[in-house]
Amino acid sequence: MEEPLTIEICKKLLEELEREAESPDDSIRLEKKKTCEILLEQTNTQDQEQEATVPDTESPEETNEEVVTTLPDREKDEPVQPSTPESNSPTTPEPSTSDSETTPELSTPESDIPEIPKASVTENEAPPMEIPDETNDNLAPSEQSNADGEETGVTKNSHEPTVPSIKNSLVTSLLGVSVLGDSKLTVAYSTGVNGNNEVVKTIVMENEVTKAVGLSILTKNYVLFKVPAEVASQIEPGSVSLDYIKTGTSDRLSVKPGPAENQFYAELNTSLISLNLLSGSRFKLQFNIKGLPSCVDKIDNFKSAVVNDLVSLDVLGSSSATASLDINPTFNLNVPATVDFGSHELTGRETIIPRLTPMTVSISHSNATGCNWRLQASLAQSMKSTEGHVLDDVLYFKTATTKQSLQKAAIEIATGQMTESPNQTFLTFAKEEGIILDLTGKQATPSTYSADIQWSLINAP
Repeated sequence: MEEPLTIEICKKLLEELEREAESPDDSIRLEKKKTCEILLEQTNTQDQEQEATVPDTESPEETNEEVVTTLPDREKDEPVQPSTPESNSPTTPEPSTSDSETTPELSTPESDIPEIPKASVTENEAPPMEIPDETNDNLAPSEQSNADGEETGVTKNSHEPTVPSIKNSLVTSLLGVSVLGDSKLTVAYSTGVNGNNEVVKTIVMENEVTKAVGLSILTKNYVLFKVPAEVASQIEPGSVSLDYIKTGTSDRLSVKPGPAENQFYAELNTSLISLNLLSGSRFKLQFNIKGLPSCVDKIDNFKSAVVNDLVSLDVLGSSSATASLDINPTFNLNVPATVDFGSHELTGRETIIPRLTPMTVSISHSNATGCNWRLQASLAQSMKSTEGHVLDDVLYFKTATTKQSLQKAAIEIATGQMTESPNQTFLTFAKEEGIILDLTGKQATPSTYSADIQWSLINAP
């Protein structure tokens, strides 16, 4: 049984080969020479390194020799053995210093020739992989891919409070990304008219940083905004702007899309960070939209944060500030104040009495584009004279195809859907249509009669 190669044996072997005039013809001695050269080179490299490295587990012989020579650097107090004791069983290294579960033997018991990998394979091997620094602020590649791709954070339900949230300072996420400062986010919607007399719809997201901590000029810092998908799809191209506002002054920042879908960001000026001027600052993201989502009361999940790395705000979860936009769609109904049937002489043969003038009902809305509506009418008070005489079943609502009696129970007059332009719908009825008075078969007494009609405009399919 041949002794395993150790540092001392390798040194002696190389000295002998150097004294020989020619290269050894023996293939075994040649392989031993190459293996010894690799072993000594690895030993010298490990003595110079201060950090632990992960050994290459593809070569059991190299791993074992590395373990023998680096035990003092691996929190071991045992000294390095200069050579393997002369015995039939070679010494097995400590299992805690190897990445493999079973430690291979240093020599092959069934052969006098140890199994040694070819030198060409060892020379082309990649250097040992360093253990990543857990304090690195940058994202790992897999995390960066996740930030640039799909959204993986927890999404809040669709009925969040409309009060803006304020988030804690210096909240470190599992990704190593820090939320810097206390952010308070508000969202507002407004309309106006431009120089071409066109209606302009604008949304403003404003992040007020009340306390800025953890900012550093040594790393990049960013302000991030996330817009809900239903709003992002309506943004007018080229209308997005981001301003930094401080003590009455405003600076336009370079805003870019990303790093995740429906997000915008800007890199913060390092001079502001060094002077700690961000505390008490406001970041205002503004953009125009083609229109609001159809018929919703509010829009949730607007988000913003000041962070030390580009990341999806959904990954930060509740660490980012959130806000909702109250849409508050409103329906407006305009009906005639009075419906006048004039004065008539009673003969006992009265039938349908038309109104004196046509009647018009107008329907309009605010922020309710796409909402379905129903117009209903009911009789709040029957036709009654000043003396208290009541005429029942004499008021009707008539169209070209229907004639419905106005009663206490509401009847449907018309249906439709709110449009954006124009946002007003007119229902016009001729004198013989709409509300009419039918005295057929009724015994009315001379007097002045009146009734009350209740109109209702309902948001319903």
